Amino acid sequence: MTRSCPACATADWRPLLDRQAGTESLTTDLRRLRRPLRKIVCGRCGLASNETLHGAAAVSDYEQHYTLNTTGGEEHIYFTAAGPVPRSQAILDWLRPHLGEAPVSVLEVGCGQGNLLARLSDLFPHARVRGTEVSRPAVALACERGLNVIRQAVGPGCPPVPEADLIVCFGVLEHVEDPIGFLVALRSACHRGGRAVIVVPVQEEDGYDLFFEDHVWHFTADHLAAVAHRAGWSPVASERGHPVVQGFGLIVCEPAPAMDSAPNLDPLANAAHLQVANRDVWLARFTQVNRLLAKIGDGSLAVFGAGEVFSLLHTYTDLAHRPILQLIDDAAGRQGRDVQGIPVAGRDWLARHPEVPVFVAVHPRYHDQVRQTLGPIVRHLVFWLQPQ
Repeated sequence: MTRSCPACATADWRPLLDRQAGTESLTTDLRRLRRPLRKIVCGRCGLASNETLHGAAAVSDYEQHYTLNTTGGEEHIYFTAAGPVPRSQAILDWLRPHLGEAPVSVLEVGCGQGNLLARLSDLFPHARVRGTEVSRPAVALACERGLNVIRQAVGPGCPPVPEADLIVCFGVLEHVEDPIGFLVALRSACHRGGRAVIVVPVQEEDGYDLFFEDHVWHFTADHLAAVAHRAGWSPVASERGHPVVQGFGLIVCEPAPAMDSAPNLDPLANAAHLQVANRDVWLARFTQVNRLLAKIGDGSLAVFGAGEVFSLLHTYTDLAHRPILQLIDDAAGRQGRDVQGIPVAGRDWLARHPEVPVFVAVHPRYHDQVRQTLGPIVRHLVFWLQPQ
């Protein structure tokens, strides 16, 4: 590798993950690509990355083929103890203390079809609220909703980003092949006295984003601060561990008076260990799923859960080789669609087929809730993460 690490500027890249045994890898919009999954890690600071960068082809893919937050369907729902919460509302609730009181202008970069942008417009009715997005379908949907959104990539060689007092960027930087150039462009667009709120998946949260092929970078919270520092931002606040929007970390930063390419790297000393630990945890979980599937035989299954965890297991374990009669999901926006080529229905299907074993493919944090609600109507529940 000859490219430098955006966190520490070295080029000491080492192998981290190489799944050559299979030719498919998963993207965050749950597409399966016919390419192996290969990740590397910086030997100095522990920032992980895709081994291969795709350049203009990656931007073209987001422009034409990426489907997450671009289809016009109902958005993801978090099922909380207080009831179901739309993803954009949960995100806004988290970000609200960091957004300031009365920005004159607001920009969301990578706004998709505008779910969060619409809530920002409602929150700041007197501000000029705009968004940028690469996906053509998403921009069209956002404009149909009356939102001020333009189709634009961000970074060196791209048109200047619209200026704003407040810049919000949720779940974008990890997809960007040149994060320094991206953040420099945002710094140039941020008014004096303004701020940016950047949110990415962080490795402290026991995440599985290492197994997404379209996540180019895998940050810890300290990596995010280091990259922002090198791009001319002064980090002023950092937060992670949100009880609803789990797996993410945010940083609040202000434009620095001058560019400084030498962030403090001391907090990154153990980051490589964290990347390896997350890799090993999830590889062990995939192995455990394969053992469980072998143990329960090769009969037909229904699967509860049609989200990321299901697609993750369907891509990287033997679940793809099992006959799955039906996917079941509580999210109305998924019902009536196909995920990985399998139709999705609601819980009423289970009531009509109580004899079919149900493989529970949701995050382990929901297992107790599923056991309590499905146990009375399903004879055989199979939980993918079994006690060791």
